[in-house]
Amino acid sequence: MQPTPILPSYVQRLQTASSWWRIAIQLELLFLLFQLLLSTSACSKLEALLAKSFQPDQPAVLSGPPAPPPGPYQWAGVIGTTSDNFSVNPWRGLSFVRSVAYGPAGGIVGVGYGETAENVCTFTDQTRNARVALANNMLSVVDHVDTDGTLYYIASNNNGWDKNNSVYVVARRCSDRELQPFPRGVRANFAGDKAHDNDAGYDGAISLTQKIGGWDPAVVSAQHISGMRVERGNSLLAVCRKNQSTVQFYHKTSGALLSTLRLPAPEKCVFSPSGDFWVITERTVRRYVNRSTRATPAFELQTTITGLQEPVALAMRPNGTLLVQDGGNHQQVKEFQANGQPVGVFPKTPGGNKLSPDVTLSSFLFVNRESLGTQNPGGSDYDKPLGSLDVAPDGSIWLLDAGNYRVMHFSPTWKYLGQFGWLPCHYKIAVDPNNIKRVHSDYMELEVDWTRPIRGGDQTQLAHPTWILKKNWTAQLSRTLSPFLHVVTYTSKGVKRTFAQCHDSDFNKQGWQTEIVELPPAGVARRTGIHIDYGPNTGRNKILYPEGIRWWEITDDGAGNKRQCGYFQPFAGFDRRNNPVFGPVQKKVDFIAQQAKQNNKPLSYGGWNQQDECPVTADGTWISFRAPQMKVGAFQLGGIKPGQTRWAWLALPNKLMTNSQQMVTGFYPAEGSGSDFGGHAGVAVHAVGKYVVCSYDGQNGFFSNQHWLYRQDGKYLGQYGRPSRDQPEFTALNAAPTGYANNTGYSCLLQSGPTLFELTTDEAYFGGIHVHRLEVPAQKLKQ
Repeated sequence: MQPTPILPSYVQRLQTASSWWRIAIQLELLFLLFQLLLSTSACSKLEALLAKSFQPDQPAVLSGPPAPPPGPYQWAGVIGTTSDNFSVNPWRGLSFVRSVAYGPAGGIVGVGYGETAENVCTFTDQTRNARVALANNMLSVVDHVDTDGTLYYIASNNNGWDKNNSVYVVARRCSDRELQPFPRGVRANFAGDKAHDNDAGYDGAISLTQKIGGWDPAVVSAQHISGMRVERGNSLLAVCRKNQSTVQFYHKTSGALLSTLRLPAPEKCVFSPSGDFWVITERTVRRYVNRSTRATPAFELQTTITGLQEPVALAMRPNGTLLVQDGGNHQQVKEFQANGQPVGVFPKTPGGNKLSPDVTLSSFLFVNRESLGTQNPGGSDYDKPLGSLDVAPDGSIWLLDAGNYRVMHFSPTWKYLGQFGWLPCHYKIAVDPNNIKRVHSDYMELEVDWTRPIRGGDQTQLAHPTWILKKNWTAQLSRTLSPFLHVVTYTSKGVKRTFAQCHDSDFNKQGWQTEIVELPPAGVARRTGIHIDYGPNTGRNKILYPEGIRWWEITDDGAGNKRQCGYFQPFAGFDRRNNPVFGPVQKKVDFIAQQAKQNNKPLSYGGWNQQDECPVTADGTWISFRAPQMKVGAFQLGGIKPGQTRWAWLALPNKLMTNSQQMVTGFYPAEGSGSDFGGHAGVAVHAVGKYVVCSYDGQNGFFSNQHWLYRQDGKYLGQYGRPSRDQPEFTALNAAPTGYANNTGYSCLLQSGPTLFELTTDEAYFGGIHVHRLEVPAQKLKQ
């Protein structure tokens, strides 16, 4: 920020000051001009004096001044990612890892559906938290990867964006990372329907199936690739199709189809050093022996391992010992000899995070916990078993812990060596106002140290981590419950209990409802059975706050006027079931918020992802935010105090903007601003103490990720966020635009000491939770 010139500022303020102040300013100016010759601090002293002299009465309607923000409102980084650097080579993706392999040339991961991020990346043990992008195809879901040290093998399933229904396998060279067409492969042409898709297709693809003329989920599901592995040191590549009951064996360099093995529902597979083929089928693991040559492989069943609960992936130690990633209620890695005899298990205690929310370095959840991926007739693949593991040439083990969003590295004896990972596209975040260390992203709970600068890297390797993953609350929770919308700790008679507010889809036909769920210090989450209104169907978005429940209601008075009322139920203690009890409903605010035939006031309406909040500031002002865009000249933000009959203040006027306006300070984009400012709407409004923060998500360009900071009296303080997309890092595969977030559909606000932190979601540009640090004057703020 450039310093404000002294004389123009002095002249402007001198003209508006009273006569008494003019004399005082003139005397002080002479003194400061003398000081200027001796000290470079005179400018700041003069500005402080002039600012004190220029304090006009606040107008009833406030607008944003064109000046830059007066304080340091800055992007502080990202929590929930192990990336060493937030701007170069960060781990990110709309989805999380679905497959991991590690060969002589290093590691490779397939990241499902990447949207605008890369869905195939490589890494090494030394650079595991600085991935290198290999490819990004928005038209595919990368479900399986493998490598033999010479080539990377990539198996992609269709996600609905490619109308040719392409399912295929391609290869890239490890040496220069470029596409290596299989000589016996064919051209795979794609037909995308997203404006920013630029993949026309691939040459030399194998195991290709397509249906031209529009997406057909039944075809895609029938041809879905359920497993793929390559021989290391030998010549075969196996491609499994569960719904076709086939395993195809290809020559791994020419791409020639050599033979087909038929068996029930084959899934993940692996080759042994001796050439045996192991495959998961119907919750058993089978070993097949090749009774012919590799030119004409003919596999015969030799061994069947039973007693497994839900095998999800296989890997092979150099000595021929088989590793089986077993899910269900086991969540363990089990080891077997070639004859099927068990020889070990890790960890010793079964259950992992399927039965307990406590996340440790030896607790796993081999389950898919992200819903944006391969589309199929049965709906989302959320909550389905998912695993992947591989043994590196040095014998160490790389394990995908999908449900905890991490890829873990262990020694051959299961000593923990490190990890990488990130929180993928989560549309809900929450912070406990009474315990700000507890930050929730969907069902994941982080413990955050807000007194330290946000640091990148594997937090488990730091003496003083910024954040650690503490809980995974999905254990034992019904899928009908949404991720946590709000989290609050209540205290009564010295007893503290923490509760989350979750949307319960079982109640959709009766109007949207949320259930209050207890998050105990030990054990799984407990459903209380207490439901409160939340959603557009009821017109009441009741929200848990530390003081109790608050919400807005908007009605028509019959004459076209919009009446807005604010209601409150105070927290009154716990009942004998240890559930929270709330007192009688109190109407705190009741006024005509908008006159008939007008549409220019900030009636409380939520955004595209977050329902309207109902924050109250330290002086008792109720804050109302209208997230959807309105016509030019309307106001999106306002405050009202109990007992008043008109707005105390109106702020954040909107304005017609074009893509040439990189940042329009203090204004909200109006309806009709165009795709550069449109696409979605505002996000939400929050208040902590004397401060109010609201934000806007335009998704499609310059105005995405914009935030405004106001004082409780409506005084505009500043605007922050990443306004521009026309920078090199938006197109570079291995870079990320610092401070930019896409589809910031949910936010929350907390205070640590004199500092405010705003947290926002991000759909694809980074992994994790964005944090903006807002330095405000030191004061004792009310949570």
